[in-house]
Amino acid sequence: MNLLLLEDIKSHASLFEYAMEDLGWKNKISIHWAKTKDEAVGMLEGEIDMMFVDYTLGNHSRETGADFCKIARQHRPDCAIIVLSSSEDPRIIEEVYQSGANAFVHKFEDFDDALDKLNAIFTYYTTYQSLQNA
Repeated sequence: MNLLLLEDIKSHASLFEYAMEDLGWKNKISIHWAKTKDEAVGMLEGEIDMMFVDYTLGNHSRETGADFCKIARQHRPDCAIIVLSSSEDPRIIEEVYQSGANAFVHKFEDFDDALDKLNAIFTYYTTYQSLQNA
């Protein structure tokens, strides 16, 4: 499985990768890390099965993860897109779903929280994909 991770903060991307390794998913998944929206858009031409997208893309950028979702959904209509954000603002959540995301997940509070959320997400989506391919 090829996963696109759009995350502008290296420590957050590292936490994601450490959690994937701890859960035993890292050997089954190839993670393609993009630090910017433009970098992530360039990766859409490759083989991508699932996307994790940070909502806030840098302090100086006016672009958001929702902006990327609109583009990603056009290129990959059947790909699972999960947006991560530390905000719980209902307007942001609505924007994310309107942009084409499949899920909105509150960003990980700590390593154990990352493990719990990622395990639930991957278990759900891999089971769902298996059922679709049956």
